[in-house]
Amino acid sequence: MGQIWAILKPRRWLLTLVCLSVLAGALLELAPPLLLKNIVDDQLVLGRPEGLLFLAVLYLATTAAVQVMVFATEYLTAIVAQRVLRSVRVQLFSHLQKLPMSYYDQTPLGDTISRCTADVEAVSTLFSTVSAGGGGGGGTSGSTVLMGVVRLITIEIAMVALSPLLSLVAALTVVPVVVVTRFFQIRVRAAERANRRAVGMQNTHLQEALGGVEVIRSFASEAAFIARFRVALRDGLAAFNRATIYSAIYTPLMIILAGLAMALVLWLGVATPGPLSSLDISIGTITAFILLFQRFFVPISSLGNEWQTVQAALSGLERIFQVLGLPAEETAEASRRSADDPKSPAIEMRGVSFGYQTGRPILQDVSLVMQPGETLALVGRTGAGKSSSLHLLGGLYSPWSGSVRIGGEDPSRLTEEDRR
Repeated sequence: MGQIWAILKPRRWLLTLVCLSVLAGALLELAPPLLLKNIVDDQLVLGRPEGLLFLAVLYLATTAAVQVMVFATEYLTAIVAQRVLRSVRVQLFSHLQKLPMSYYDQTPLGDTISRCTADVEAVSTLFSTVSAGGGGGGGTSGSTVLMGVVRLITIEIAMVALSPLLSLVAALTVVPVVVVTRFFQIRVRAAERANRRAVGMQNTHLQEALGGVEVIRSFASEAAFIARFRVALRDGLAAFNRATIYSAIYTPLMIILAGLAMALVLWLGVATPGPLSSLDISIGTITAFILLFQRFFVPISSLGNEWQTVQAALSGLERIFQVLGLPAEETAEASRRSADDPKSPAIEMRGVSFGYQTGRPILQDVSLVMQPGETLALVGRTGAGKSSSLHLLGGLYSPWSGSVRIGGEDPSRLTEEDRR
């Protein structure tokens, strides 16, 4: 959450406007059911037409005001979303330029590309597919989550004000909803994580196969690369199917639970004789309470309908933050200096051991000294360490042991102009 807030913090004033529009929309949404309570109890039941037209116009006005707040929430969220996505893309690309070369040795290029493209695109569905999830709307976005939480709180307060006992019954029926939601949340999140990893492997295989197509054809290895790619496709398909199945089960199950809960509340409220018959709850109160209880399930159902998308976005965000959390290559700007000592050898390596992977050394106890003006040829088979020696001299890597000096200085301490 701290990383997410660090990205959102520069847009805190826009976020404040989003929160205000969400709160205003949630409060206005309480007005239609409460107005309907007055219409039923004071006009319809008593047969009094006086004031009915005014209440009807007020009902229409509050409904329209809710939609205005929904529009404001969507519009402001879209602005925040695009700015956040731009910031994420710039930060991710900039950070990749600062990572040590060892990261690129150990991480497939396709996986890195996937984090910059597919994972960022998955995050965009969380922010930019805006819908407030209220006023009859549906969908998923950052505003949906915020609107849903605020609506749950305001509706619960209104239900308690109408009938504390009916609210207690309603709260008890919500317990299985919370348990079911948590059950599916854990499983969908795990499936989406596996799916994001599979997409990264697919991009890796594509990059390797297309980048080395000449070599693959020369050695007639097409079948082997196709088989590897199919494995990645199967893994991604299996993970996606698991997430889809969980989402497909969740939505109708939530509708059934909501229907049972409302049926129970309705029976307890109107049954005569019944557990609450002595409370003399009015028809208008029952009507308003049922409408509020129905709206109570709307944000839960909205999240359920798009829960898979939300989990995919969170998994993508998790993979992006994994890269942003990697330490950048250390640079000591203050101590950098030029290799201008004429008495020092131009190049010196003493007892250098180095490798790209732990336990698999490429250079072992290598030493050499070159004076200015000398020429030295490094000869050896592929993998003997010729390019690795140049990488060490260029300051791209640090040796496991031993020392590397250019003009008497550590290459990593030289100015970039001198190294080049």
